[in-house]
Amino acid sequence: MNGFDTVKRPVAVGVVILIIYLVSIVTNLLNILFIISDKRLHKPIFVVLPATVAPLPHCYSSLRYSFCDYAAVVRTTCVDPTYFFNIGAIIYSFLLFLTFIFICLSYCVILIFVKLSSSNDKNKIGSTLVSHLICVICHYCPAFVIIVLTRLGVVITLEEQL
Repeated sequence: MNGFDTVKRPVAVGVVILIIYLVSIVTNLLNILFIISDKRLHKPIFVVLPATVAPLPHCYSSLRYSFCDYAAVVRTTCVDPTYFFNIGAIIYSFLLFLTFIFICLSYCVILIFVKLSSSNDKNKIGSTLVSHLICVICHYCPAFVIIVLTRLGVVITLEEQL
């Protein structure tokens, strides 16, 4: 492992990494300060979403799914769940879409640096990208499947399928 010794422009790569690191630190600090300054943000978002369902009358005391998420809780109510599904789907899709776009843009920036690197570094960066891509797929595919399946009302528990 030679670090930046084999890169054509080691100072440029180091400066870019430093800038990205500093930007991430500053944005995380700003996020923490923003949350500290606004008392409404002291509750987790998952508490805010079920709060829209909690005041509704519930017809069922058990969930039809093997996990407790927003759609499963909405299905226990006695009201038409379409409105609540739409709210949850819009918020969750928006959050997934924004984070996915940010990750894709990050990969594009990394691919630009791959072009500037030597062949040995390209192999290292390529293997790192593949492992990260596997992690991203392992996160986003189940989240997407959960949104789609619970929205369509597909039964996932073993008791109901038998």
